Amino acid sequence: MQLTIADVVLNNGSDFTARTEQIQPQVSLNNSDVVFVGYGINAPEYQWNDYANVDVKGKTVIMLVNDPGFATQDPNVFKGNAMTYYGRWMPTNTKKLQGRAPKRCLLCTKLHPQPTAGT
Repeated sequence: MQLTIADVVLNNGSDFTARTEQIQPQVSLNNSDVVFVGYGINAPEYQWNDYANVDVKGKTVIMLVNDPGFATQDPNVFKGNAMTYYGRWMPTNTKKLQGRAPKRCLLCTKLHPQPTAGT
């Protein structure tokens, strides 16, 4: 699998890691607007909504893995260092992908920075 952005070609495995539930040999995404939605979390119980006032319909959505409490180690945000289900990294994290907003986007991708690999 390769990801091509303009003249840059990235190879799956060495430059990035990708997972999809699409069973297709090739998927093209051309001229899609990109929207960054923080952690991509809508958690009313924590008074947190990264999708508030953000239109994702037909756009490429980029989000961070983890949750803001775990990432900042702030005990007053979510559950601090105790990562919640919202922050768990898995290809089909239903908490990150549930709800109306993520389902309206064209592509949803998670950024998993190297220092947090394995969490």
